[in-house]
Amino acid sequence: MAETAVNFYVAYNGPAAASYNAAGNSRTEWRVRLGRDGDKDHQAIVWEGVVIPQGVTILSAEVNVFARTGYGYTSGTLSKTRWFGRASDNAPYYSSTAGNRPGDAPRTSSYVDHDRVVASWTVGDTIHSKFDVTSIVQEIINRPGWASGNSLAVLAVNNGSADGNYVGGYGADTSGGGASAHPPELNVTYTTDAPSTTGQIKVFDGSTFVPKPVKVWNGTEWVTKPVKRWDGSNWVETNY
Repeated sequence: MAETAVNFYVAYNGPAAASYNAAGNSRTEWRVRLGRDGDKDHQAIVWEGVVIPQGVTILSAEVNVFARTGYGYTSGTLSKTRWFGRASDNAPYYSSTAGNRPGDAPRTSSYVDHDRVVASWTVGDTIHSKFDVTSIVQEIINRPGWASGNSLAVLAVNNGSADGNYVGGYGADTSGGGASAHPPELNVTYTTDAPSTTGQIKVFDGSTFVPKPVKVWNGTEWVTKPVKRWDGSNWVETNY
């Protein structure tokens, strides 16, 4: 299987990484807040120039957030977020305009829940947290109107964190230094090979049945497991 790995960094633009309330107000730019800080409980991250061909198979996609000293944490507290993608072919920045607000802008049907115990706090190029967004990126890349080079956005919404419980970090590349400036990263590995249906079921999305991976918690992480059926003599891998 031929694989391609690509990395993208948030550019120097305030709204590209900003925390909001649901109405798109109370915006704080150039910082990442994952959890809840007062009424700021929606964290938007937008990457421009995402060079991934339409319809390829996403093998993995993760967001890396880099720690920033003094930007929000209480040791031992719990940050709980639900991550969505922006259901858009070419994601704009969020704002307080109706239909473009964090609370009412279109979201992907795919989402991922991430809980983090906020422990030690470091600075520099140490990755504080990694967030798997594979299914979200796949849904966006599968959109018929997606084109390589468009902008892609994710939205991390507070999912039960108490006030003041949030992972804080660098928001944007304020120096033009790319990776060395520690903005949020989007790291994606994809293949143009035909996707395997092993370990998938199909779920009705309102108009058609679409394949979804079957994942099992192994005590450390969610891993994909094959779906098997009894053929009368053996358990064989299948797709439903």
